This record gives sequence, structure tokens and C-alpha cells, in this order.
Amino acid sequence: MAPATSIALLDTIRKFCNKGKQSVANSIQKSSQRTYSSGVRRWFQFVKEFGTDPFMRTVPREFFQYKQEADSFHHTSWQEACFMGFLEWLQGPPKPIAPSSASNYLYAVKHHLVCHGLDVSSRVSSVVLSKQKKGQVNTFLEDEHNLESNRRTLPLSVDILMGEVPGPHSKSPVQDRTVYTAVMLGFTMLTRVSNYLPIASAT
Repeated sequence: MAPATSIALLDTIRKFCNKGKQSVANSIQKSSQRTYSSGVRRWFQFVKEFGTDPFMRTVPREFFQYKQEADSFHHTSWQEACFMGFLEWLQGPPKPIAPSSASNYLYAVKHHLVCHGLDVSSRVSSVVLSKQKKGQVNTFLEDEHNLESNRRTLPLSVDILMGEVPGPHSKSPVQDRTVYTAVMLGFTMLTRVSNYLPIASAT
């Protein structure tokens, strides 16, 4: 027989857990919450089409069939596949958006998941996503159908810049590191932390 529930203890647990959840939700500025709500709304639409739920608990068997194909992305996790699919889905009809906006929408999704106690960062490669985003930016800039003004003002996201960190085989490591540091400093000073910086790097 299950022990009786303590109403007082339940109230205490509910009180502090809900306050903690609200504090997590308040970790982004109010000016960003409208954009984030749009991103989460688009995410809900996407997951229905992708055969899963907003928390990616349902993994369709078609995903495992896909991974057996010769030209598939063999080593991707289901969560990573969902994020990659979401970024590409946002580029299509009925309302395609610029890559920079798509990146912000993905941040919104990650924030929504964390607000519900789900952190999938260990199952998603930040390198893969940053390369994908950079590829989307390149495609956007090369597409002559996009307005010239949009191509010129397309903002970058910090993870794209992080993908350009000088490697150990750089011919001019000091100069390259200095330029990279200056670019990152300028970028972070001109953008809102809540929109562009990964949570782990926003301290």
C-alpha cells in the first residue's frame, strides 16, 4: 500500500519547483520573449510533420530506416536530426525566414525545453549545427532572389563566429587570435546576450 501523500510537503515541492521554473523562464529578457514564443509555435508545427512530439520523446521507426541508407547522416542522434530538420524546415514554405531568424527560433526551442527540465546538449553536436547555420547563411547570400538589402544586413549568430576560431595549424596564430577576439568582442557588445549567446557562454 502506497504511503499517504503529505499535502504540506506537496505544497512545498510545488511552490519551489514552480518558482524555479519561472526563474528559468525569466532568464531571457522580456523584449526577447515575443520572438521566442514565435519560435516555439513554429516548433510545435514542425514536430507534427516530423513524426514526433515537442520534447522529441517519440522516435519514428522511419528514422532508423533512414540511417541505414548509404547517403544518410549516419551518426546523428534523433534530437540532433530534429534540430537540423527544424532549421531547414524554417527555410521553406509557407513562411521562409532568414537564417539568422531561424537560429533565434532554435534558441527559443532550446530555452523552452530547458524550462521543462530537458537539456539535450549532450545529444546534439554544436559543431554540426554551427556548420549547418553557416551553410544556410552562404546559401542565403548567394541567392539572387533575396533582396540585396537583406543580404547586406544579414546578421551573424555567435555560434557561426565560434566555428571560425583559429586552429592549431594557423600560419599567424597571434594575429588570427587577435582578430578573432576583436570580432567576438565587438559582436557581443552590439547584440543582446539573451538572443545570441549560448547559455553556457553567457557568464
